[in-house]
Amino acid sequence: MLGYEDQLMIMAEPFRLWAIEATSERVNKRLSFALADPNVILVPSIEKYKEIKLRLLNGTHTLSCALALLAGFKTVKEAMQHPAFNQFIRLLMQDEIGPAILSDSISVSDTTDFSSKVIDRFANPYLDHKWESIALNYSSKMAMRNIPLLKKWYAKHHEAPQLFALGFAAYLYLLKSSLTENQYTHVINGQTIILQDEWAPKLYTAWADPDKLVNTVLSDTDLWGINLTEFPDLEESVNQKLQQIIEEGSLKALEIASVLDNKKA
Repeated sequence: MLGYEDQLMIMAEPFRLWAIEATSERVNKRLSFALADPNVILVPSIEKYKEIKLRLLNGTHTLSCALALLAGFKTVKEAMQHPAFNQFIRLLMQDEIGPAILSDSISVSDTTDFSSKVIDRFANPYLDHKWESIALNYSSKMAMRNIPLLKKWYAKHHEAPQLFALGFAAYLYLLKSSLTENQYTHVINGQTIILQDEWAPKLYTAWADPDKLVNTVLSDTDLWGINLTEFPDLEESVNQKLQQIIEEGSLKALEIASVLDNKKA
């Protein structure tokens, strides 16, 4: 394609962000290479960029991981090729995560621009990012990346975030599986998936009483640091989404969520 052979050429994904905290004009001048790439940013504080990346990139991964695995997708790029899953990712960032993290320092244009880049990265045909790897230490990632989003969401809304509830319900259902120490073995469409999770024994025990499962997990302050049942409508929404996944499967739940969210918009 280049018309010549380059033995030193490498392949890299176009998605990139290098935010460097620098308050000194002298340092800014020293790091003049930043002028060569708009994705290298010199700023007095990188907190804004950490928040955007943690919630919109990592948080989206975590909330969609179980849905993807339950649907039988092995990689992120494979899942993004399915219309319902692709739409879910877009709506999750556009309608729930993005609005939740808006602040004096984070604008709508910040979240929409970053979300667009995330979509491009997820759909990269050359990147084999496995959902099984993303699911490593699932509960800890959920607590760090997504539970703080609930606090931000409910500071501005009085109803449960429905796409969040669907992702959380899928997380619960994925962890209904065989347990050996801190390792889950889950078989989906004949494919064995190994999941490592330090909270596996507690979650496995919670499934002993399915009728109380959602309440038991959401109210566990050891897991989340707060009692999630105190958020209005969250327990009811997660229960509803979980039943939907059990009865109709992950893909059908994704399709229903996308249609309902579009009608709401």
